Amino acid sequence: MEKKKELQKQIDESLSKLRTLRDEIRVQAHLFGMELKQAWAALEPRVLKAEEAALEVTEVSAAALGGAIQALIEFQKTTKKKI
Repeated sequence: MEKKKELQKQIDESLSKLRTLRDEIRVQAHLFGMELKQAWAALEPRVLKAEEAALEVTEVSAAALGGAIQALIEFQKTTKKKI
């Protein structure tokens, strides 16, 4: 039971970080050129899937969130270089 609570806490924290990163990127999106807009359009469904996966408290969903967060961080780094 304790492990599940810890996993839930990890997922909640990751979900919060994911949403913050997503929202920051959405705010900047109006500055993107066509290449970045296309890259964002391809990445955004992965973010949505990770949010949906977070509804299940499993290690797989935690991994999906972690992967999506890392992808958003990398995308954000790319946008800062190109804006």
